[in-house]
Amino acid sequence: QTRQIDAGDEAPDIDIRGATEAVEIADAVKGLLERVWEEQGRTKAALTSARDFASVSAHELRTPLTAMRTNLEVLATL
Repeated sequence: QTRQIDAGDEAPDIDIRGATEAVEIADAVKGLLERVWEEQGRTKAALTSARDFASVSAHELRTPLTAMRTNLEVLATL
């Protein structure tokens, strides 16, 4: 049963047995936590990539706009 939960079964029949059930539950929880931690790592990496992309994109957009603005200011003084 715990293996069904660990495998992602959303509605397994739960039959409570003895002490071995506790070991299986602990093993399933361990597997669940490992997947959660792995996904947290992936999420952190994706957020870092998104922040880096936003930073680089903002810089790349500002650079030509600044040059155009400067050129327009110079032209306005003529």
